[in-house]
Amino acid sequence: MLSSTELEFKTADVLNQDYEQYLLEGGRFPYEDFKYITNILAESNTTPLNVDKSPCTCQITGICELCDIEPSLKEIYIYKELRRKMNPDIPTLNSPNVVNPWQMNDAELVREIFLITDPTQHKYQTVGEIFPHMFGL
Repeated sequence: MLSSTELEFKTADVLNQDYEQYLLEGGRFPYEDFKYITNILAESNTTPLNVDKSPCTCQITGICELCDIEPSLKEIYIYKELRRKMNPDIPTLNSPNVVNPWQMNDAELVREIFLITDPTQHKYQTVGEIFPHMFGL
């Protein structure tokens, strides 16, 4: 049986591998935001999600309507939380291809969320197809 320290190390190692795979698939979130999202996904099965009507809710649902996609409650919640985290006081990252969520437009943020939450990548690809000019496609 693994000790709690060994379990934490193993969990961190798996998360690092998942993040590396996410970057290879074209992901652009910094590690901290990737970890934040995966924590929300892991905890949301036991914690009720607050997805009340708000401008953020309308932004993601509007993009999804244009793309003929049904966002999950988790995806709406993640979008709201990342938009709520907007903090221009944190320095811009110097890593190539890594972008803070508050530096992304709405469609970019939605697409990045789908890259993490949708294992089929159908939603991610659909947003890229509907808004190709935003992604250089």
